Amino acid sequence: MENTYTTYPDTIALVRANLKTAITCALIFFIIQLIGIFHHEPWTDEFQSFQIAMNSHSLSNLFFNRRYEGHPALWHLILFVITRFTSNIIAMQVVHIIIATASIFLLFLYSPFTLIEKIIIGFGYYVFYEYAQISRCYVLGVFSIISICCILGVSYYQNKSSVQQALKPLTFIWISLLLFLLANSSLYGLLMSGGLTFYIILILWDERTTIYSDSKLRKAIVWSVLIILFGWSISIFMIVPPPGNFVNTAFPPGFDLSFLTSVLQQPLMAYFPIPYSTDLGSWCSSIFYHFNTPFNSFLSIFFILMIALAFLKKARIFFLYFVFLFIIGAFLLYLPHYWVSPRYYGHFFIALFICFWLERYTTANQNLVSTIFQMMYKSTSTSYLNFISKVNRSLDALRKTVFYLIITIQACVGIYFYCLDFNYPFSKIVVAGEFIVKNHLGRYPFIGGNDAWVLPFSYYTRQPIFTFERGDTSSFEIYDNKKRIYFSPNEFTDDIVNVVNNSKTDTAVLCLSDSLEAGNASGEIVALGQGDIKKYYHFKYLNKINTPTIHAEGNFYFFLIWKK
Repeated sequence: MENTYTTYPDTIALVRANLKTAITCALIFFIIQLIGIFHHEPWTDEFQSFQIAMNSHSLSNLFFNRRYEGHPALWHLILFVITRFTSNIIAMQVVHIIIATASIFLLFLYSPFTLIEKIIIGFGYYVFYEYAQISRCYVLGVFSIISICCILGVSYYQNKSSVQQALKPLTFIWISLLLFLLANSSLYGLLMSGGLTFYIILILWDERTTIYSDSKLRKAIVWSVLIILFGWSISIFMIVPPPGNFVNTAFPPGFDLSFLTSVLQQPLMAYFPIPYSTDLGSWCSSIFYHFNTPFNSFLSIFFILMIALAFLKKARIFFLYFVFLFIIGAFLLYLPHYWVSPRYYGHFFIALFICFWLERYTTANQNLVSTIFQMMYKSTSTSYLNFISKVNRSLDALRKTVFYLIITIQACVGIYFYCLDFNYPFSKIVVAGEFIVKNHLGRYPFIGGNDAWVLPFSYYTRQPIFTFERGDTSSFEIYDNKKRIYFSPNEFTDDIVNVVNNSKTDTAVLCLSDSLEAGNASGEIVALGQGDIKKYYHFKYLNKINTPTIHAEGNFYFFLIWKK
């Protein structure tokens, strides 16, 4: 007969056994990541968050500036504190990898995986690169999730296996605070907190008899519920943009079933984040999305069913897995305008990672296989029990195969992108920024084309930039309905004239991107057409930034404009 729970040593013994290894591995991880960020050029999304924080003079101003961001404010609050001490974006990257390293430390110290499994997971694409090297709010979610899994494993399951009181009031307070943190880490963190709350509810149901007899425990659970609901409320309030936002003038937009095929294949893309090529510009790509065929959806469903079968012995994990799939998938159907990107659909993998972690603790008393066959055959014969045992062994083998296949491919892709980022620029923005600083272009007013790509240059010019899309100056992208997608050549030239005329030196720098047909080989500005502006203003072609980069982005064209 199988044990009800996996037996683990007590908490102190567990820490003593793993502490040296955890510190060593976390230190190695931090050093590798630190070397990596000095070779990783931030791109627009990383600059956007940092610029919002740096250009906010108070907390109220910070909340106002980030109102259209579509994420809770926790990451911006951290950056706000950082930018009170320094304006160097490397500080953000260092803090980011410190948080990522803390996750690795907890993984090695408390997780139930073997040492080799921990090492492979530590090199995985999302843990090692996407949510470590690229400084975004998602790292807070990964840290919160790993912390919750640690508390569940050490405080609940370890006590359960040693026949101690499994439920302790402080345990639920800590978990609720971490769920609060998770819900406010990102929009997807809010979804993940919903799935983990469902899991906590299943635990509470199993322990309902103990809860009824313990008043302190009931009081702690009530406080925990209030903390979680409060965290969700703040998160939703911060996520929902005010009226007049650029993304959706009527929020929310509603379900879009035409996006179903794309959503179905995104778990497959998350489990196997293989780029469609080894060329530069392959980041944010997927071999499955590039070769978008109905077969991909069937293949994704096949892997989902294989994983579901692997969890069939553990009813609680089986249902948790599908709850995560439903929550994330329904959201992607609800907001189909969100780009198909690893940082979004990667949460399908994080959800699977949670299931693999918690599955190590739960065992046979939740066996759906035995329950189903018992209902069908109502037998307890030796042959029947042998048959059930063979099925269980097959499911164990399937689970191990799927687990090792996924984490091994994840590690290969993670190491590949780290090495690629080490050897090649990730973004042209830093290359262009260095050109701006070297030539002292920040002394002139700046006029930009596509604001998503040009506004990060305000980090180097230390001044707001006028963009055609917005028709105004800003230091970061603002997603309100003031943004213009289409504008005429006359509007284009009028904006240039106004900026140059208002300049103290009657001079301005113009930076255009490919999206505006900025220039040809001879340096002519195609977008200006044949207007009279050239009769009264000089245009000098300065440079074209076309460095091959990991992120597929357009080229930058710099011009100097002054009155004749």
